[in-house]
Amino acid sequence: MRALGVTAATRAAALPDVPAIGEFVPGYDGSGWTGLGAPKGTPPEIIARLNKEVGMALADPQFVEHLSKLGGVPAPMAVAD
Repeated sequence: MRALGVTAATRAAALPDVPAIGEFVPGYDGSGWTGLGAPKGTPPEIIARLNKEVGMALADPQFVEHLSKLGGVPAPMAVAD
């Protein structure tokens, strides 16, 4: 099997030799994202704890390396974001 293209707007770091479909179809971007949410009314201390723990994972070089091998790009955000 041979990859023909990645669906993000730019080439993936994990597959640098595979072109982005946007290189052939101007404006194409089929990328996605994964996030973490909590129900409305979740106590602020719980939200802060979740944010802290996720932030620590996204700062761990081994986790980031593993995520990158899967094609993921960490994008930590503040609670307000």
